[in-house]
Amino acid sequence: MSECEAVVDAAVRAANGPPVIKNVPEVRVLSLRTVIANYRAQKMLWDQVLTFSRAQGLAIARPCFSIYFDQGYKEKDVDVEVCLPIAMDAKVSHEETLTSSITARILPAVSRAASVVHVGSYDDLNPVYLKLYAWIGEEVKSVFALAETF
Repeated sequence: MSECEAVVDAAVRAANGPPVIKNVPEVRVLSLRTVIANYRAQKMLWDQVLTFSRAQGLAIARPCFSIYFDQGYKEKDVDVEVCLPIAMDAKVSHEETLTSSITARILPAVSRAASVVHVGSYDDLNPVYLKLYAWIGEEVKSVFALAETF
């Protein structure tokens, strides 16, 4: 089995399973944080970050993710940061970041992150979030931020 097939196999086995606590290592990212009209509006942020990374000749080092800073679901005015992981030693033009809303920074490791895997349509995420929040309510005292990995 190839490495890619092994990753897919592990994700499929984890899908629909219970949430788990995992360690998330530190990661260097290109990021863009702002308040957007709604969750779907983050596409414009991804377009900006991807255009910036391509102009810099930067490769995506790991799966991309979004961090949501609001407490719970919001219909509008969503505080989000889109994050495109890059290599720790990737060269990013300081001048370009000064003229852009995009930053290059290192997100610290998280020693205890609740994680759940969903394989399927984005439209089918609501039951997954309900399961995660119910589990957090039983097992965890507080949530500091919510992140989605793509």
